Amino acid sequence: MPQESAASWLRTIPGFRSVTLWKSIVAVAAYLFLAFALIVEASAPSISGIVLILGVLLIVLVAANAWNTRTRLPLVKSPNKLLAATGWSTFLVVWLGVVALAAPPSTTSPAYTPTALAPSATATPPRTVAATASPSATATVTPSPTGTPTVAPTKAAVVVVATPKPTTRPTTPPPPPPPPAFNYCGAPSNPWHYSFCGGNLISSPPSNFCNYFGCIASFWHEDIPNDGYVVQCADRTFSLSGGESGGVCNYHGGPLRPLYSQ
Repeated sequence: MPQESAASWLRTIPGFRSVTLWKSIVAVAAYLFLAFALIVEASAPSISGIVLILGVLLIVLVAANAWNTRTRLPLVKSPNKLLAATGWSTFLVVWLGVVALAAPPSTTSPAYTPTALAPSATATPPRTVAATASPSATATVTPSPTGTPTVAPTKAAVVVVATPKPTTRPTTPPPPPPPPAFNYCGAPSNPWHYSFCGGNLISSPPSNFCNYFGCIASFWHEDIPNDGYVVQCADRTFSLSGGESGGVCNYHGGPLRPLYSQ
């Protein structure tokens, strides 16, 4: 009977009610940890720490419904989830308020360093005893007056800082303006400045002429005999058949305008 009563009592504790081995091991570890924390906080001592640990233990017991505590608390036992959440929130707020009240007040204050005041002592020069040789051999004591020594004012040294003179940097002349862009009057840009603006007709173009101008396929064959000049055809290509009687810019829409040199 005593063993049965002990076993029935043990099953009322959260962690041992289901008689599951891993749950019992976890419960034993948790209870030992809480007991160790209580011992440490009690040795400090820290009232707020003890209240905090007891509050954690109380929350665990209520959450596990140990000894039907959860079914006895108002709002928490409500089947309505909103009311139950309100009850848990109220319970946590009250617990945190108790922990805050149990916390010791802050004792930090600015350190005060007392200043030791040394007593000022005024040194009095000793008295001078002058012995006067006389027939009666009387000694005359002449006290020296005590006074405060006068300190002569000292002139403050004036330091003259020489301000360095600004050095003038040599001014460099501005670069010359770029030359104005050459006006080709619509002709392609080229190193010989050939244009449509007017000038001399080009009857002997350079060998790399077609590198800058779009020449027709028979451009150089038209130079035999050399009696023509460079013209632009209607399709914007260039031919060397200008002025020839055999036809100018055949198959290219006819001549459009001649190309000139300076």
